[in-house]
Amino acid sequence: YEKGRANIIIYNWNLDDKVPVDLKGVLHPGEKYEIRDAQNYLGDPVLNGTYNGNPVLLPMNLNKTMQPIGSVEQQPKHTGTEFGVFVIRKR
Repeated sequence: YEKGRANIIIYNWNLDDKVPVDLKGVLHPGEKYEIRDAQNYLGDPVLNGTYNGNPVLLPMNLNKTMQPIGSVEQQPKHTGTEFGVFVIRKR
């Protein structure tokens, strides 16, 4: 458990490039945040800013994954646009 952190899971049956997500209950207006792709957590945030109370648009066409540590036969592939997992953190 980490205060100010939450997980977002999106099932995008319409295959939209971006999906609106309501962050009420996670953030209060005026709080700074960053949202990271769980499949590329150490990469750049997919979104950051100051929450204004409106839904945020999360990209669903991501394709980068973290490089595994050690010897692997094949680089893992990112899930398609129909499913996304994100981590939101207050900054």
